[in-house]
Amino acid sequence: MKQAIDHAYDEWQAEPVGFVSYGCGSIGLHAVDQLRTVFVALHAVTMPDVVGVDLLDGGPPPPAADRCERAADVLLGQLRWWGLALRDGRAARPYVS
Repeated sequence: MKQAIDHAYDEWQAEPVGFVSYGCGSIGLHAVDQLRTVFVALHAVTMPDVVGVDLLDGGPPPPAADRCERAADVLLGQLRWWGLALRDGRAARPYVS
């Protein structure tokens, strides 16, 4: 994954990035922390909220599914806001890295 991210180095600059992770217990949040550092170095804007899915026995139970859906709505709202703000910023002034 890191190699694919690095290959598109220029495309990540001044772009919003959101994270969806899965796992048990920590729901992949340690991996997200590592990737967040990578994207900051690429001059991308990472969203503060993460959608974490705890996969036990094939899928999240209904309360967790509702929590994931709400978290996804928040994350998508943040991505939309930052995407529009960054697009307008790049149109007004090229990004300098």
